[in-house]
Amino acid sequence: SSMDAWTYEQFAFKYSQEYELAIFSLLLNGDSFFLSKIISIFYTLFDRSPMMANMFSVGFGTATVFLIYRFILILWSKDAAIKAGWFAALFPSLILYSTIIMRETYVIFFLTYGLIGCVNFINQEKISYFIKAILGFFLSALFHGPMIIGLFVFLIYM
Repeated sequence: SSMDAWTYEQFAFKYSQEYELAIFSLLLNGDSFFLSKIISIFYTLFDRSPMMANMFSVGFGTATVFLIYRFILILWSKDAAIKAGWFAALFPSLILYSTIIMRETYVIFFLTYGLIGCVNFINQEKISYFIKAILGFFLSALFHGPMIIGLFVFLIYM
């Protein structure tokens, strides 16, 4: 995992040096370095700081715990949601990936966001929840392409 994190950080620095803010034109080209491109934007604006990139991962990891809590609260009860939140907060893989520059943290965050949109749309049939579900799966797929399958399954279910 540390070698992957190092690679993402190195590509982010390379992109910031090579493209600067022109990286926006390459964001959606479909490779597996979307995270590096996002980080390179901040490297271009502020300066190279792996600690800043780690800060983003920690923030998204913490927010993922909250989204898991909200997701389980929608599905079951408050007691189950608290247990799931604690389980997510203490889950070793989530802790590890939240402390280094890895795309898994962002994938899980946006996947959970999309799943919350799906469940809310099925329960309440508001178009805003449908848009949130599509947005969640799409953003998750930007970090890891096969996540788009979740969107297709949701659309087939609908």
